[in-house]
Amino acid sequence: MFCAYCGAKLSDDAVYCSNCGEKAKKVDLGKAMSPEKPVFEMASACVSLENAEARCEPLHTANSYQPLKGKTPKKKGVIFGVAAVTVAVLVFAAISLLGKNKPAPVVNNASNSVVSAEITSDGTAYVLVPGEAPIVIGGEVRQAVLSEDREHLIVLLDDGTLYVTDKAQSKRTTITDAAAFFEYTDIRNDGFFYSDIDNVVHRILFSDFSSVALGQFHYYVLAENTTSVIYCFENGDIYIMSCDTREGEKIGTFTRNVEFSAISDDGKISVWTAMNGDKETIYLHDGNEKIPLGEPYYSSFVRTFFTKDHGILVVVSAFRESMWIKRSGQSPIRVQFDATLDSSHVFTNDLYITDMLSEDITSLYIDTMPL
Repeated sequence: MFCAYCGAKLSDDAVYCSNCGEKAKKVDLGKAMSPEKPVFEMASACVSLENAEARCEPLHTANSYQPLKGKTPKKKGVIFGVAAVTVAVLVFAAISLLGKNKPAPVVNNASNSVVSAEITSDGTAYVLVPGEAPIVIGGEVRQAVLSEDREHLIVLLDDGTLYVTDKAQSKRTTITDAAAFFEYTDIRNDGFFYSDIDNVVHRILFSDFSSVALGQFHYYVLAENTTSVIYCFENGDIYIMSCDTREGEKIGTFTRNVEFSAISDDGKISVWTAMNGDKETIYLHDGNEKIPLGEPYYSSFVRTFFTKDHGILVVVSAFRESMWIKRSGQSPIRVQFDATLDSSHVFTNDLYITDMLSEDITSLYIDTMPL
């Protein structure tokens, strides 16, 4: 049995839900799987991808549910049940879901994260990987970090020398003797970015240790898994550079309020917001085409989601009545709701969209609020 307010699993004798604190009102999932009877006390919507593709309409109305009378969940929860049909019942919980001074060490021992070094007062760096002997790096070390795949160790010395080696430190490749710093968040398995003493940003690829000077960025965002990047300068020029190219490509110029949402791993698709005249607009760049999607409620409320294989892109702007879905090689489809979106996550018939392959997705689900 499950709580009707937040979706948490309940024991049969529960009086109150241990997750949201509401008085137990249980829902039997076996009885709930009927498209005629929504059981969760909030508005929610389902979009059938098969339906949307078959119609290929620029605008259509998504199937949605009106909220039942009662309270809404007070705490965060997780999705736990979906009837995978074109008009599906949702029973899920709402998801609110430099200089001489050395940077503070950030030690992350997760197997899917980079591991940055602990640096002692004498400049010796220790990289601590669970289950392995510590990697000790001698010298006046300013920064040191091990890549997520544990194949490359990036080291910056106090004298500005930046080099890359392996865990055994058996072979050292010097990148430059004029590096200022690098960000731990700018390291991917295929390469990394660093800034030199003139504040020029460079990209290094591990495949051949080639270096590309990109300039003095005003703002930039990297792809989730590669060194594909979208960036802009003070004059408003926007560029993209994919992980397999050595030169940036200009894709637009804007004078005010540029904010990047995401770029795909292959660097071919990017989403950002910028002022267009007197209104803010969401833009999608796909290949050589720049497509205005619509107006966001606010630029920071725009979220972009890719499937694991980047076969499906979903753009969501909270507190608006529409979202955009794009399959690889196809034009984006706008989905119009009869309610405003109230979610920072997009679900599929099984998991978060970011955890799924596009071929496994038949429907998308998102929380909504009545207009």
